[in-house]
Amino acid sequence: MLSVTACGKKDNDSDPDKKDKQNTNSTAVDASDYFNVFSNRNYHMRLRLIVEEVEGTIEVYVKDDKVSTTTIIEDDISRMLILKNRTYILMDDDKLMNILDIAVTKDTGAIETGNLTKKGTGRDEFDNRELPYDEYLDNNDGKVRFFLENNKLVGIRTIDNGDIRDMIIDVFDKNIPDNIFDIPKNYKLMDY
Repeated sequence: MLSVTACGKKDNDSDPDKKDKQNTNSTAVDASDYFNVFSNRNYHMRLRLIVEEVEGTIEVYVKDDKVSTTTIIEDDISRMLILKNRTYILMDDDKLMNILDIAVTKDTGAIETGNLTKKGTGRDEFDNRELPYDEYLDNNDGKVRFFLENNKLVGIRTIDNGDIRDMIIDVFDKNIPDNIFDIPKNYKLMDY
């Protein structure tokens, strides 16, 4: 199933793959046009995640073998850095960190698209408006719908065994701050 690995106003003006998707006279964009962006591992996304009426925000930065995520669900904030062979779980309020020996794979922290097969297209309500989508099936017959508006990817819906998860994309660009993958110097290791 499609996932983003992670324990304002709309800003989709920056387009990661630099194609002219604003021109409505050009050939329509297919969701698969974005698959290379995900697999090239050089992007930033901020999205709202809605699961069973619980809404959260996930911000993910992916660059080569590095991933930085910040997840906010209700009042709970979690942050994680994945750098080569290590994962750093950061508790900013307490200035604590936990280090796990978990290696980065090609799919760590990324939107996984390699196991998807296109099923068709359609229209459905998404983020309070009716939008066109491209629908894909994963290896377990789960459905993934990529919603497009004005030739831009604006959201992803996964449907798996009746569970629906909406990921509304607020920002999708290549703006990655230089320090986003820095390990905090003043944090202490958690004792177990």
